[in-house]
Amino acid sequence: MRPYSWEDWEKFEKFKELFDNKSESQLHNLISMFYSLLEDWEVNEGSLPEDCKDNEKSLCKLARSAVINTLRLKQMSKDKVSENKVKKIASLFGADNRQNIHQRVEIKHIKTFIDIYDFWHNNLKEV
Repeated sequence: MRPYSWEDWEKFEKFKELFDNKSESQLHNLISMFYSLLEDWEVNEGSLPEDCKDNEKSLCKLARSAVINTLRLKQMSKDKVSENKVKKIASLFGADNRQNIHQRVEIKHIKTFIDIYDFWHNNLKEV
């Protein structure tokens, strides 16, 4: 797990608030896909070499689609309560709504999401 500041704790709290045991399989699928993408595309802790920038863009596109489809964000956007939840999920990825996820999800957001999941699921056994 990467180091985080107290300012980042808000994301950890938001994650816990948004995801419960009902969404466990969705989360597990998304995390598995993220790990697979990072491993298959050989993304490590350092920045990607210059010749891999196209790979990074492709990986991020796949991750964006995975977030929207796995968490069913399109279906959730139908009422005000769900739309508010979608906005909170989007904020975990640096976006302010579902549409902005297509432009905003980056490798750092993917890794942060994995770390937050790991914190709640593996360390505290709560999600």
